[in-house]
Order: sequence, then C-alpha cells, then structure tokens
Amino acid sequence: MKNVIKSTSRAINILLSKFDLKLDKINKDFDIFPLSNHQRDIIIEDLSNFYKNWITSQTVYTAQVDFDFRKKTEDFYLDWRKTPFNSQFGGSRFNNLLWLHLLSGTISPDIIIDSGTYQGASAWALQTGAPNARVMSFDISFDNLIFRTKGVEYYEHDWTEIPELNNVGRSTLCYFDDHLSQAKRLIEAAERGCELLVFDDDFPLSAYYHMAPDASVLPKIEFLLDKRIDSIEFLHWGNEKKSLSWKVDHELISRARERVAVTERLPSSSLITGIHQTPYRIVRTK
Repeated sequence: MKNVIKSTSRAINILLSKFDLKLDKINKDFDIFPLSNHQRDIIIEDLSNFYKNWITSQTVYTAQVDFDFRKKTEDFYLDWRKTPFNSQFGGSRFNNLLWLHLLSGTISPDIIIDSGTYQGASAWALQTGAPNARVMSFDISFDNLIFRTKGVEYYEHDWTEIPELNNVGRSTLCYFDDHLSQAKRLIEAAERGCELLVFDDDFPLSAYYHMAPDASVLPKIEFLLDKRIDSIEFLHWGNEKKSLSWKVDHELISRARERVAVTERLPSSSLITGIHQTPYRIVRTK
C-alpha cells in the first residue's frame, strides 16, 4: 500500500512540476520526539534556561518572575502537545508560542491584544501565559480558526474598531501577526497607550524581496532601524511572472521611529528544538 501511495505521489509531482508546484506532506512539529523521558527532560531544561536567561537579563520591560521556569516550560510543552497547533504550515509554531506564553506571564499585563487570530494559537499561548489578563483576539475573518480558548474574547474585525481600546493604558501587551504595515501598527498602538508590542514576520531590508508578498506589509520594524532606507525612493521586486514595487513612505517611517523607546529581536531557540521560524521582535513604545 505504501509503495502505491509513493508511486501515485511521484506521478502527481511530475505533473505538478510543469506548473512549478509540488505535492508534499504537511509536516508537524515534534512528529518525531524523544521516547525517553530523560532525553525529553534535556530539551525542557535547555529551553527553560535559554528563555529564562534572556527574560531575566533584557532591558525592554520589568519582568515579573515569580514562577519556576522549568516547570512552566514543561507544562507548556505537555499542554501544547494536546492542541491542534503543531502544523509547520502557517501560524505560529512551538518556539514562538512558548515566547508568547512566557512573555505574557512575565509582563503580567491587564489587557492583551492579539491581532491576527488565524487558527487561534497565539490567543491560546497568551491567555494560558497570563490567565488573569483580558485577552482580546482580532481577525477580519475566522475562516481559519480551529480552536477557541476559554477566557479569550474573539472579534471578527480590526482591533482599532473597538472604541474602548482608544486609551488602554500602559499595562497592555499587543501581539501583531496580521500581515499589515508594522510601522502603522506601532503608531496605532502607541497612540492608544500600549506600551509593549510583539511583532511576527519582522524581516530586515535585505530580505524584503523574498518575504513581502506585496507592499501592504511594508515597512517592517527592521526598516525603521536601518538608516539605508532613508536614501531609497522605491523598492522593486518580482520575477518573470510578476513585478511589485513600494514607494518608500519616509514620513511614516519617521513617525514610527519616534515611537520606539527600545527594541530587541528575541533570540531563536531553533538549535534546541530543531524548529525554525523567524524570531519575534519586541518593542517598548514612548
């Protein structure tokens, strides 16, 4: 039976290759994992030490560290294994979800804004990390939502459409994974009083041609930090099939820069888990 499936898949791939397509298996994080508890514990220990070292030494925010990092990491791993959030295709993956879980727990905000619900993974990680916070998750469509976390409020529209969030106060954590201009999101959040922001898919100027599906996602936070953007009028990218461009919005970049008090790229734990995903960026606004 397996040989038949392989032969069929090979034939389909040959056909799809003519259209630059490929039939492939959707892999999942930790599909293969240590069968020995002792070996699993090595991963848990290394992860907890890795995340704890950064959180307790960073200067972006004052961490509320009143828990056992190792136990919290192990509990997260065991709980995550029971969720449907292990696909490697789209959505936040294990490493970054653990960041959200520990960040929300050590920031201990009153309100958490989750912009970009998608399948529901980020809302789950944020809420379980800070169960006493009010967690509000936003997306313009819930077509991809596969899991609703108890205690999370879900809104099928943009977060800026909620009047009560126009002045939320500094004890608010915002997470943005909504594939819109991060500079605009930074300004929106800062104007509403949000102090700490976490951004997914923040890539450097050198990678825009590969990472930007269109101009609507630009500029990224990394662009604000790269002074070379100041001398660029247009970004152009594409191939023989399509051509894209973005007229650099220098006024927007300048306004967004003024709102950044301090920022850091979160370190990647991919060498510990073997799971690779663009690391988050955290920003404290002013």
